[in-house]
Amino acid sequence: MRKVLMTVLCFAPPAAWADYRGEVSFGYITGDISVSESSLDYTPPPSSDPDPPPTSSPPTGSPPVEPSSFDRSSSDEDYSGWQVAGEIFFEPVDTSLGPRLLAPFMDRASSVGGAYSTIETDDTDIETETWQLFTRVVINGGWVLEGGFGQTDIDAGIFDEDVDLYRAAVAYYLAQYTQLRVGFDTEDFDGIDYDTWSIDVTHVQQLENGMTWQAQLLYADVRGDADFGDDDGSDIAVNISWFFNDAFGVGANFMTADRDSSGDTDSWEVWTNYFPTDKISLSLSYFDEDNDDFDAQNDGVVFEAKYRF
Repeated sequence: MRKVLMTVLCFAPPAAWADYRGEVSFGYITGDISVSESSLDYTPPPSSDPDPPPTSSPPTGSPPVEPSSFDRSSSDEDYSGWQVAGEIFFEPVDTSLGPRLLAPFMDRASSVGGAYSTIETDDTDIETETWQLFTRVVINGGWVLEGGFGQTDIDAGIFDEDVDLYRAAVAYYLAQYTQLRVGFDTEDFDGIDYDTWSIDVTHVQQLENGMTWQAQLLYADVRGDADFGDDDGSDIAVNISWFFNDAFGVGANFMTADRDSSGDTDSWEVWTNYFPTDKISLSLSYFDEDNDDFDAQNDGVVFEAKYRF
């Protein structure tokens, strides 16, 4: 049965190619976060790349800011939320170059977009709202400039927190489908600021049998300036994708974050993406995040539907 399935995936004829100028998406997330450490409110350390532009990375499941900053001594809390996003490209995006999910990256497309998300816990009714605007501009077919900014508002009743998010990056296509990128992110929490310098390389390789693989490796240096002391550290992330044909792919993301004060966090994610038509994309992912220093765990499932026009 497995051999039959692989044969169908590899040799099924792809649907007709069609360029597009924009896309809109809707996502739903549900998960569980637990903390066993008493007398401490756990806030997972921010990612070095909290919301990578969809033009260069596969789907990511972790919410922008996890439910945090409330007393969860030996607690287990469910949460759920949704996200809407949109992106407009400066020119039609060519989808005939390879996997449809990677079309903006492979076509070196320029774009501007935005996203809004909200997450709420079931028992404590803590609501987290995030909005972001971002852009990616390709210059002379090789150089890339990226930028983004946004804000996260955490409403926890007697406790509220605003987080300002800023992002900038410069990238260059070393080869046809290979990009080297250097980025800077800053996140301003109440009582702590994080500045992150990162470098990552993304490569897409097409095979003679019609399949394609993608790999991305990232390293980041993180500087956390907090009222209680420094929270410096580093991030290492590895993302791997495999596309059986232009319409169907799977992937796995791994990341380890090392912090002086907020501890070490290991996270992983597995996902699948399928285009039933050239305009519609469906994605499903499962993610898990663990911080052994505070015995904290966050895991969940994300579903996303996207329409291109």
